[in-house]
Amino acid sequence: MQLNRIDLRRLILSLATVSVILTLVNALYATYKVQKNLLIDGTLHANEAYATKLARSTAMHLNLVMSELNWSSQAIAQAPQNPSLSQLETERLLRQSDSFNAVVRVNANGQLQAVAAPESFKADVILKDAPIQEALTQQQTRISSPFRLNQGQYFILVSQPIIDEAGHYDGFIGGLINLHDRSILHRLLSDQSYQDETYLYVVDAKHRLIVHPDKTRIGEKVLDNPAIETVLDGQTGHQKIINSQGINMLAGYSPVGISGWGVVSQRPLQATLATLDKQMLSVLWHSLPILLVTGLIIWLFAGRISKPLWHLAQQAEHPETPETESEVKLIKTWYYEADELKTALLKGFGSVHQHIHALKTESLTDPLTRILNRRGLQQQLETWQLENIPFSVISLDIDLFKAVNDAHGHDVGDQVIQAVTEQMRECSRNQDVLSRTGGEEFLMLLPYTPLEYAVQVAERLRKTMSEAPLKTVGTITISLGVAHWPETAEDMKKVLKQADVALYQAKQTGRNKVCVATDSACQEAMRKWEDILN
Repeated sequence: MQLNRIDLRRLILSLATVSVILTLVNALYATYKVQKNLLIDGTLHANEAYATKLARSTAMHLNLVMSELNWSSQAIAQAPQNPSLSQLETERLLRQSDSFNAVVRVNANGQLQAVAAPESFKADVILKDAPIQEALTQQQTRISSPFRLNQGQYFILVSQPIIDEAGHYDGFIGGLINLHDRSILHRLLSDQSYQDETYLYVVDAKHRLIVHPDKTRIGEKVLDNPAIETVLDGQTGHQKIINSQGINMLAGYSPVGISGWGVVSQRPLQATLATLDKQMLSVLWHSLPILLVTGLIIWLFAGRISKPLWHLAQQAEHPETPETESEVKLIKTWYYEADELKTALLKGFGSVHQHIHALKTESLTDPLTRILNRRGLQQQLETWQLENIPFSVISLDIDLFKAVNDAHGHDVGDQVIQAVTEQMRECSRNQDVLSRTGGEEFLMLLPYTPLEYAVQVAERLRKTMSEAPLKTVGTITISLGVAHWPETAEDMKKVLKQADVALYQAKQTGRNKVCVATDSACQEAMRKWEDILN
């Protein structure tokens, strides 16, 4: 026999009787919110003003630096082939101020003609760096992104083109600024001491840190930071953000238009509110007696009401786990609404488990062929890699499949794809994994299968397709590429790419063929692909 339980309505009425007592808490909370908003707004505007000030100072300094470089480039342009003049100008630029840590003169052929730098600075190695090549290619005044040099330290290059009297480009003169060492830019942006935990950082147009209190982070690329995104769009402003360490920050920012940089000044929200917290704790201490009484009442009522609901909610978050149903049955629901909710959850769990299983299956398989899709394939590869299971991979593609679709329509094309899938099943074992990775592209994974046996499987599949004409479309051929992990490459992704390259080689050399990753032509094609990536 089911016991009569108290309904939720009478419980809410019981809690309402203590609402007067909570007026004090409400007043404290309202005061806190008002003061908190004032502190936050004040800090945000202060950080914005400070970032704007430093951004303007930085822009002025960069303008001055570019003017110095422009003057030197014009001087060199009068006799661009005079190495003595180039050396004199580089040394003058380095010594007249501490704007640069090194100065170089590079001609149009990318050769270093003059350098002024400390003895430890290896100037010749910079010629291989991308910023030098970009300066030679763009042939204009530019400020580079950070790049590593000299024992891993980051530098930026400010370069000015040299145009001779005939109007011909003859290289550039550039100043290198060490982002870890002393310079005017370093003092302007880095040597800021704060008493309130505020700190400053600067990012370039590619989201890389140029200035940061933590020198180990210089050169780091910072993404998913709304303040950085906004300031690099050229906007000045402020906002609350969560930084890359997960700390709530109050950030003000301003762009440095001449360089495309962004200056961000920020202070932890916790530090901003530390004083307010102490003040409110003092007020709370004086109100402690009534708060204790109120808290005791709320705890007695709210705890008893919320406990069964809380347990039910916790279990409802994981309806897919088998043990959830048994856990729900153990929850004690002592009032009507909770008991009804418990009953409804138990009724629904069986249906949910069935739907979840079906959805998982659908998410991992291709609906047309009922073999694995890319997601299912990736899960299988990750499992084999963890278990260190060697396997051969066969990448295959239907030859001239577009012509089939154009001539007979997509319905017939789907029938061709299903026919190829069926032949793949016929030529594979139960433990082999089949996957459709694209429109007419497939992969076969053969665990514990040597490369030479996989080649035989691929050849058998190719021959079967070419000798079995299909209704409506006639003979369909396929091209295949074969590789092995870890025989042909230790990196699993590279093995998949090797199979794709071998497939491409089969296509290029006439179709209806099987090519192997170990073939010399495939290895050469793979090297070309790697060279392109590098």
